[in-house]
Amino acid sequence: MVIATSPIDPSFTFAASRKRARTGFLRHALRLRRVLLAVVLIVLVIVPIDLAYGLFDLFYSVERPPRTHPVTVVCILFGLAATLAHRPFAKTTQIEFALWGGVVLGVLVQPIVAMWLGYRWPDVPLGAMGSNTATSLVLLAVGQMLRLKTANTGFYLISAALFLPAVGLNGVLIGNHNFFGEMSLLTALGILGLAGANVVGFVRHRSIRLLVLDSMPGRLLRRHIALWLSLAIVVPVSLRVVGIGDSYGFSFIYTAQMTTVLLGILYFGLRYSDMLEKSRFLECKLLRDVETDLLTGASSRQAAHSFFNEQGWRGPMAVILLDLDHFKAVNDTFGHAVGDEALRFTYGSLREGLRLNDMVARWGGEEFLILIPMAAGIDVQARADTLRRRIEEASKANKDLPSLTASFGVVISEPGTFDQLDPLIEQADAALYRAKRKGRNTVEMAAPHGGGKGNAKAA
Repeated sequence: MVIATSPIDPSFTFAASRKRARTGFLRHALRLRRVLLAVVLIVLVIVPIDLAYGLFDLFYSVERPPRTHPVTVVCILFGLAATLAHRPFAKTTQIEFALWGGVVLGVLVQPIVAMWLGYRWPDVPLGAMGSNTATSLVLLAVGQMLRLKTANTGFYLISAALFLPAVGLNGVLIGNHNFFGEMSLLTALGILGLAGANVVGFVRHRSIRLLVLDSMPGRLLRRHIALWLSLAIVVPVSLRVVGIGDSYGFSFIYTAQMTTVLLGILYFGLRYSDMLEKSRFLECKLLRDVETDLLTGASSRQAAHSFFNEQGWRGPMAVILLDLDHFKAVNDTFGHAVGDEALRFTYGSLREGLRLNDMVARWGGEEFLILIPMAAGIDVQARADTLRRRIEEASKANKDLPSLTASFGVVISEPGTFDQLDPLIEQADAALYRAKRKGRNTVEMAAPHGGGKGNAKAA
């Protein structure tokens, strides 16, 4: 049995497009998260080498270059373990909570540990954990710990943790000690990578979802941010090379300017992306409404015509028109609410008895149209009779509905014989009326050109 999703049936296309969009943005989010965590791992590997040999001393504009303190390394390591333990779309677990609590504890005991390390190894330049580093780590840890209760507060705190290391990195690139202070280049990169990976972990948040969405707005926004990042790196390095970035005032103005530009890109980009995404959603919803019968959930006439136009030339297609017998009596006796439920029940019975690539449309009133792309060996008459018996037997088993029967008219279309659905509907309708005249609850066959007929009587 061939199982495939119809390209026209809106009940499948809309859900499939939503699933593809979700899969796309989740894939981008996980890829970005892995890159940021890889940066953190590289930083942790390089830190001991930098402490021993001063690999990055040339980057600093001071005689005594800052170093990544061992306590900072431990805090970043705890944060990395907690981040790796976190699952996308999930809240912070107790293990993660404990690891982030270890980060806060490390920040609190750092002064005592620094004094002990200085006493134990006075000649080793271990550096110090500055206020900016401590603040960023606390914001990051508290943000993840608050995620259990208030996800939005956690998101904003973790986003704020990106600011201070970004300013420190900017200071290192410009060569202004007032900006990086005691924060080393490796510390800034490590905290940026860790905070960035945890921000991306909020994949359900509207801002992150729009940023990593696999769509044109998402790609456009990512390109804007990539351009900003390139300017944020190239411009300060260039200023440092020509020697005009040393003044405190100039560095402050430049940092404020780049921050403002980034916030502008994020704000207007996210607003624009959100607008396009809502427009796309409304367009899909409108298409779904146009191609779906709102009462039963079956496809509409328009969807049936589109399905035939797209699939009819590929191979033989069975066109089955069915009508519920004595349906007016159902409405008159039991009321229109029961009649509506009977229509929904009929569609459900038909849908369950067909393949996914078969079309079921409500043709009008109590009439339904079934389009079956045929493969070799399919007995359409037997298939229609199975559906007829399915409606009859299932309705008898349903205590909330009266017993239902249906008459069927069937015609088979060969490729190239008809380029429109309407002539086939006329032949199927004629066969349906023959079934009605012969006592109802019957399947009548019609030849593609209107000749020949057969029937399958009800048992």
